[in-house]
Amino acid sequence: MTARIEWPELRALIAARIPQPVIQRLASVPPTELKHLRPQLKALRTELRGELRSGDSTRYVTAYGQLAPLYLAGIMSSGSPAEALNWLTSSWLMDATWCLESGGSTNASVRSVLQLLLLDHRDNAWQQDLAVRLANWLPDRGDPHRWELLDGLVFWSGAVISATDGYIVGWVRQGGNARYNRSAHTDVREWLVRQGSRPSIPRYATLLEWLRAEPRLTEFVPRMFEVADIGTALADKYAARFGPDNEWPKALTKLTDEGVLDRGELLDLCLAKLLRGDRPGNLRGFVMLYEELAPTLEEIAHRLNTYIGIAAGGAGTVAKITQSALRDLDKAGRLDREALLDIAAAVLARPEKNLATAQLAWLDAAARRDPATAGQVLRAAATAFTHPAGTVQERAVRLVVKHAKTANAALLAELLEAAGNLDAALRDEARRALGAEETSSHPGMEIPPLPGYQPRVMPPPIVSVWELAECFVPALADRPVDPLDAERIMEAVVVEYDRDPQALVEALKPLALRYPAEQLGGWEQRAVPGALRCLFDAVLGHDRRSALVMDELYRGRNGFLPAPEWATLYRTHELVEYFVSGSARIPCLLATPTGGDGSIDPAVLVQRLAGYAKSTAVPLPWDLEQALLRLPIEAAREIVKTDPVIASQPSTAFVADLGTGPLKFPIFEGFAVRNIGDTEEFSGYSNFEMPVPRIAPRFTAASEPGQSSPYTVLINTPDPFHMRAFAGYGGGWNGPGEPSAHWPSLMPYHPEIVAAHAIPELYQQANDRSRTINPVLPLLAETSGRPGPVVHLALAYGLAAGRSENRIAAVDAIFTLAVRTLLDTKQLGVLLGDLWIGQMIKANRLLASLNEAARAGVPREVLGVVASILPALAVQPSARGLPDLLVLGSECAAVTGSPLKIPELDGLAELRKPVRVAAEARRLRQILGGAA
Repeated sequence: MTARIEWPELRALIAARIPQPVIQRLASVPPTELKHLRPQLKALRTELRGELRSGDSTRYVTAYGQLAPLYLAGIMSSGSPAEALNWLTSSWLMDATWCLESGGSTNASVRSVLQLLLLDHRDNAWQQDLAVRLANWLPDRGDPHRWELLDGLVFWSGAVISATDGYIVGWVRQGGNARYNRSAHTDVREWLVRQGSRPSIPRYATLLEWLRAEPRLTEFVPRMFEVADIGTALADKYAARFGPDNEWPKALTKLTDEGVLDRGELLDLCLAKLLRGDRPGNLRGFVMLYEELAPTLEEIAHRLNTYIGIAAGGAGTVAKITQSALRDLDKAGRLDREALLDIAAAVLARPEKNLATAQLAWLDAAARRDPATAGQVLRAAATAFTHPAGTVQERAVRLVVKHAKTANAALLAELLEAAGNLDAALRDEARRALGAEETSSHPGMEIPPLPGYQPRVMPPPIVSVWELAECFVPALADRPVDPLDAERIMEAVVVEYDRDPQALVEALKPLALRYPAEQLGGWEQRAVPGALRCLFDAVLGHDRRSALVMDELYRGRNGFLPAPEWATLYRTHELVEYFVSGSARIPCLLATPTGGDGSIDPAVLVQRLAGYAKSTAVPLPWDLEQALLRLPIEAAREIVKTDPVIASQPSTAFVADLGTGPLKFPIFEGFAVRNIGDTEEFSGYSNFEMPVPRIAPRFTAASEPGQSSPYTVLINTPDPFHMRAFAGYGGGWNGPGEPSAHWPSLMPYHPEIVAAHAIPELYQQANDRSRTINPVLPLLAETSGRPGPVVHLALAYGLAAGRSENRIAAVDAIFTLAVRTLLDTKQLGVLLGDLWIGQMIKANRLLASLNEAARAGVPREVLGVVASILPALAVQPSARGLPDLLVLGSECAAVTGSPLKIPELDGLAELRKPVRVAAEARRLRQILGGAA
């Protein structure tokens, strides 16, 4: 009989960090005899999780090593299936490494965990219950480790589980792995058979064989069309190497040929998925299945409405396929005229040029084939007059003019009215061809008038301890905090503490119970919400700061690069030190902004300093430093010059550099364009051994920065030749996302410095090396300082960002600068031209942003940008996107009536190739000439 195991013995086994002794000690003990250990195991789990969040690397390593034996002990001691599920579904179970008795470590063993669920003292009903619960728990996107556990449990216990999304994802992945069964690889079911406790099963060498043997195949296949991200598995590009029987589309089609699956049902499911749509990578698998099924004309005709629906609203690649199928149906004489017109109306309403061009060619052929219906065809073709692509409008005009002789007076009137939607130059051409009188009317795009600029206003101060407690909640919940709210919180804490410390403590105590301090880890303290949590605790008398984080912030250890938002962290932790050290009270903070852009009215700062002098309080060094950074340069220098107490503070020494260093006029050494590649700096980094052309600013400080402070982290702008700043994937230079929202308010009179910090991340977003959201541009456009070349470079990258949210933010910034008459269109256009011709941005994204800006209300400014881009592109007229840029210029010129002269148009208009570039250049020249 096995001796009863007590907690000290099990705790010692867990502390030894090796899972195997824990398994050996508990394997023969029924869970009922381990009931007394469950509370201690749960308490230890909470304790170790706290250690993992401590920020101390030694404590982290010690706790991490104990996770695997702890979770295995938790599984083995669980009584109910629900309790076992709680341990099985923790991310730490499979993420934590297993230490070996021989030394070293290995990844978690799924099959060893499965064996613990199949021990003799676990009855069949318990295992079936756990299998059902685990199937219902599986995440929608799947979990390969838990799926293998589940598959083993189902095979062992005979459980009947639901075909949940998570299960189907795992099932499809398992089918894709069937091709590896030719080698020594075995799936979990074969592995269980080899344990000798279950009868043998056939060995499947291909996906097709595996599917034939699946008893629930007709239930699982329809579910594949309902679950997210299955299409990527169906489009597995490596499957073809193992033969057609291992490719999902071909295997499923073969099963329909064999009668195992219903062909009509599979085709309907596939078309329904294509109609619903999905992201392109996932949709590709279903497109491959559709192409493999190769529907006949009879099957297409039977599903006509579905095909028309896909052509109207499906993804571009899918719509092209269905458009081709419908045209084949028309060529076979099986498509009536009404259906053709419905298809044309739907397709020509889409923005894709290739679809519209193919549809117009189809309409042209239909009009030639049956002249009696030419009038209806012309009416359908005229819907393309509103198409966003100039080439499509031009083709539609040619088609209408070609067949206009068959139109009656009423139809001609309709066509003339529709021609009013055409691009400026095409409009006159179409009207003349349709017999209208000459007109100089150019309605163009509708542009709303520019509003007056309304600067962002600083929210009112927090006026009570109860309001302060409410404002603390986002930080305590570790949610992003608005920069101005962070300033208001810090100011209110100081003011309320000076007014009545005890009332402040009493107001904050209930929040301490709702948001326990254990939730605050070292990593969180590196961000503004975590720093504010440290301030909250300091008011209550607790110092929660992590020594490791403080070491990183103040000494730059562990390779952390100083980020601009650290200026706020310095001030927050300075306040923490003020509270925990019991320093003399101060009446207020000096650096609290008075303007919504983070600026401070110099007169207000003078009043605050007078209050300090009256109370004999000494300003906090970093608070004083930040306050001076929020002033105009001359005002900061005047205050330091006239106030001897302030002048004697070491933290004000940097003010002497304001007139000569980068904070007044950056020493701008030009934009460095350099290919990073074969340098020693890149050795050992295979991801970075590719050319990374870019344009970036380089600043030279007037003096070397000293000890870390708000000033030093702000002037320490990124090195344009730094390896990770531009070539690194997936991470920004200075912490992308919400932290960058704090940057503009830190130096509102020096937007060039702020923009320099943002350039690397904006570059990566424009080149799809980062998909983060960057809120810095709209805020940067609202600052009090005058934007220069670096701000315009930041805008250039932002206009070509990969995420639409970031492009919209750049358009908002351009609009704000235009309203404030601070946008330098020539400078922006020259930079965009260099980036475009150097292939450092994607032209289609830039054009979409400029189109949006023009329609938002600044077409004159957009035309100026277009004119300044053209010199760079004119020397390479084959550059992708040039025709569309000229079309945009024509639209803006038509609506503004600008007489702008663009010399490059003459050369482009005389080109023989590209034909479209020449045509669009002549059109723009004509519009500009007409305006003159």
